[in-house]
Amino acid sequence: MKLNALCSFVIFAVCSGLTASAAPVKFLIQNVTHTKGPIYISLFSTQQSWADETPTSIVKISPVEKGTAISVVDLAPGDYAFFVFHDLDDNGEVATTFLGFPAEPYAFSNNFKLKMSKPNFADLKFVVDEIGATHSVKLLEK
Repeated sequence: MKLNALCSFVIFAVCSGLTASAAPVKFLIQNVTHTKGPIYISLFSTQQSWADETPTSIVKISPVEKGTAISVVDLAPGDYAFFVFHDLDDNGEVATTFLGFPAEPYAFSNNFKLKMSKPNFADLKFVVDEIGATHSVKLLEK
């Protein structure tokens, strides 16, 4: 009897999609005004990873022309936030002003506008479902 219940659960899990698979998430980075230096997308999957500034993953893309850079990433369904910056000096880090604001073109998920403090994960959060998602952000310059 226990074996039948276990087999039924496994069949149900496989058929109902309980095994979370990755879905394509397209990132459209608009207002690319330079072709030198890579663009980094730092993805965060939890409030804690955002607070610790420890990305879950980092995507590096090279713009080939001015305008819009595009990247597609496979992500497991869930909540995410991201920070994008165009690394004009190609040193792998976002340059900042003396006040700590980004000195290179940047954007946050949901096109969140930076204020006097670091945004919360809740301000930036978006949902990736089993179908995927598309996110468009516009790079801002200081």
